[in-house]
Amino acid sequence: MDKLPFTAVGATGEVSFTGTSVLIRRKGLLGAMRQVSGIGRGNKDVPLSAVTGVRIEPGSLFTKPFFQLIHSGDVQVQGGANDVGNDDNSVFFGKSAKPDFERLAQLILTAISEMKSAPLTWTLPVEDLTETLKKLAALKDSGVLTEEEFSTKKAEILSRL
Repeated sequence: MDKLPFTAVGATGEVSFTGTSVLIRRKGLLGAMRQVSGIGRGNKDVPLSAVTGVRIEPGSLFTKPFFQLIHSGDVQVQGGANDVGNDDNSVFFGKSAKPDFERLAQLILTAISEMKSAPLTWTLPVEDLTETLKKLAALKDSGVLTEEEFSTKKAEILSRL
């Protein structure tokens, strides 16, 4: 297991995964220009719950490899390296940084998978349970629920206390 935060450093910025969020930090002259020019927003903090995926493009003879964070609430730039050059969610990296970005992607995707498979729990506050029991009793009294249905639901509600 990697220690968190895990950071992969690229040519146009660095991407860190804290376990609960993904941080994109711009660096160098290009990063500073993006921050002050209004071309993109520069640094980003994206909660893991908003992340829907990651994309790693290996690059080619004419383009650098890049990492792209995909998340809800933002417009994803699609296409190749030329198209994502102004994307706030993308960081270009050299070949030597590829293992770090691949590991970063694996950590993020594993955390997303674990978050989605975690059981959701939902409980009513005690006062809501009392009101629910009163409503169930009224439904039983009016004939909407049978005694058996009422008893089953009542036992289910009382088990939450």
